Amino acid sequence: YQIEWFAKNHKEFCLLLSELAGRKQIELLGGTLYNPLLPAILPVDRVGQIEDYTILLRQYTGKRPRGMILPNYAWDTSLITSLKTCGMEYIVVDSNMIPSNRTRFLPYIVQGYGKNIFVLGENQDLIPNPSTSADEYLAFLADNVKNTCPAVERPLMLCSITPEHFCKLINSGWFASFLASVEEQISGYSFESNTPVKYLKTAQHYQRAYLPTGLHSRKTGLFYNIYDYLLRDSATYLLYSKMMYVSMQVSQSRGDKSRKNMATELVWQAQIG
Repeated sequence: YQIEWFAKNHKEFCLLLSELAGRKQIELLGGTLYNPLLPAILPVDRVGQIEDYTILLRQYTGKRPRGMILPNYAWDTSLITSLKTCGMEYIVVDSNMIPSNRTRFLPYIVQGYGKNIFVLGENQDLIPNPSTSADEYLAFLADNVKNTCPAVERPLMLCSITPEHFCKLINSGWFASFLASVEEQISGYSFESNTPVKYLKTAQHYQRAYLPTGLHSRKTGLFYNIYDYLLRDSATYLLYSKMMYVSMQVSQSRGDKSRKNMATELVWQAQIG
């Protein structure tokens, strides 16, 4: 795991994460140990993988995540119960998974089995380009809000930036210019950076939405039904069936806890998406 590598080779990095999170300047996102397709594994394995990753984050940073990005953007309504069991208040999904009749730049509420969870959509078309000035970029964001949800207070704009792209923005001086432009409040709009939990606590507008079961591929831009994916050929389905069978055998075993824990770890490794 990356966090373990940093803890071993660059302890100062974990200390910095803890300090920034303590000042609420950043927020740590949760995840799973081996990035499985969560809808395709048993609830006991879902909870185990999420909880063990949460334990790692707390161990090395002292902070517990309250939200997570779904591995492979694979979703099913049955995940809500497992996510709430793990203390997750929100999830981040690709905005292409959100129904087109919902307003962009607003948090969503998804309901299932009597429980709710917040959903934040990543809008990857909003990733800044170093060749575009910060003022032009903020004007672009302002136009998007004006055209899609003009009457909404404090709309949310969320995108994920790779470390490589982030370094380009830093090294080119674009990011410093961006922060300066935010303080100047161009175009008559007030921009602010925020963390998901802090934003959700003060947000005034939400939308109820239903997310279809499946997974989204950013490489192809297509949305797949998770079960069609598993049934696309006999070898895939047989492997899936064997994985489920072994997982049930391990979860129902009694006796030697160390052997059970070792078997569970091996099952989780086999569930990588």
